[in-house]
Amino acid sequence: MGFLSALAGFFDTSTAATGLVAAGLTVCPVHPIPQVEVHFAAQQPFYSEDISARRLTENALQDPDSTMTRHQGWTVHGTTARQISHKFFLNFTTRSDRAGNICLYFSHATFAITYYPAVFIAREALDKKCYADVVRAHEMQHVAIDIAGIQEYLPHIKADMLLYLRSLGYQGFGPMKLQAAQAKQKELQKQVMQATIPMIEKLRVAVRERQSAIDTPENYLREQAKCPGDFPEIDFELLKKQLGLSPPPQAQ
Repeated sequence: MGFLSALAGFFDTSTAATGLVAAGLTVCPVHPIPQVEVHFAAQQPFYSEDISARRLTENALQDPDSTMTRHQGWTVHGTTARQISHKFFLNFTTRSDRAGNICLYFSHATFAITYYPAVFIAREALDKKCYADVVRAHEMQHVAIDIAGIQEYLPHIKADMLLYLRSLGYQGFGPMKLQAAQAKQKELQKQVMQATIPMIEKLRVAVRERQSAIDTPENYLREQAKCPGDFPEIDFELLKKQLGLSPPPQAQ
């Protein structure tokens, strides 16, 4: 459980001239499909055990990305905050003739995606070793799920960018004079950068949806069984309402 912060984007471009066409350019020659690469790096988790359970619970209940909002009544003893940042680099190439007519092409597009996890364990959880170990393991599961989810989604980002660049045209832009080509490049830079925002947002949603797999009353009950007597009391009536479970049998 936790939040996935707003995605920060960085954009860079460069242009390389690939050739001088002897004959005058009246239409832009067909150019190879641009290359798209998506790179991913996961940073080591920031780790803290100094925050109170009350503070963690308040943060989780206010966080739209937290699965805690689906299970009102729980007290949070562990949470994982996550930030996904991305940089985007776009390269162009050109062809020109002796008269100064220029064709502008997309050459290479590169995403660099970085994942920054932060794990918080409530200080109250540290009083019982078994319980604290289970909470730590639970939060590290969230980190592992994040990483697996991002890696699984990377091909979708590549495909989305290829389709988007195709929609703008592989044929190229022009022919045009230098000043017009420079203006067109700036226009395309802005246009493509804007297109990366929903692509990364789709990644964000996909990662968030995976987290609910382990933030369920059912899984909490399984984890409780690992440390009998260590876990806080679970409200079985609340569980019954949330999952349709029958209350535990009363001792005879």
